[in-house]
Amino acid sequence: GAASAAWIRGAIAEYYGPRQGLEYRSPRAFALRQLDDRFSIFKPDQVVLDLGCFAGGWSEVAVERTYASSSSSRVIGVDVVRMDPLHHHTFIQGDVAEEATVQRIAEELGGRQADVVLSDLSRPTVGLKFEDHMDSMQLCLYAARIMERSLRV
Repeated sequence: GAASAAWIRGAIAEYYGPRQGLEYRSPRAFALRQLDDRFSIFKPDQVVLDLGCFAGGWSEVAVERTYASSSSSRVIGVDVVRMDPLHHHTFIQGDVAEEATVQRIAEELGGRQADVVLSDLSRPTVGLKFEDHMDSMQLCLYAARIMERSLRV
C-alpha cells in the first residue's frame, strides 16, 4: 500500500532527479549521458558537432565524454541563440539554413570530418499542427544537409 507507493515515488525521484555532484545546463543532458552509457557514442579524439546546442547541456556531456580537455577531441556547437561559453567548446552563432553558417562549420572542422552529429534543432511552434510539423521536417533536412558534408562515414 502506502509504503510501496512511497518507495516507487522515491525510486522515480532518484532516477529522474538531479545527480549528486553533477550539474548540467539542461536536464536533458542526463538522457544523453544514459544513451552514451548504453551505446558508447562518445570516445576520446572524436569530433562532435552539436546542432541546436543552446543551452549547452548536450555539449557539456560531449566535452566531458570525449575528454576534450586532454585529447584531440573537438566539440563544435551551432545555434541561432547566443550561448554562454564552455571550456574546450567552439560556438558558432548562426542559422543552419544559411550557407554562411554551413561554411563556418566547415572552416571550424578544418578538414576533419565529424564523428558524431547531435541535432536538437527546433523553432518556436505556432500551434498549428501541419505548419509546426513542416517546420520541424525542414530543420531535419537542414541537419541532413550538414551531415552529408561533415559526417565521417
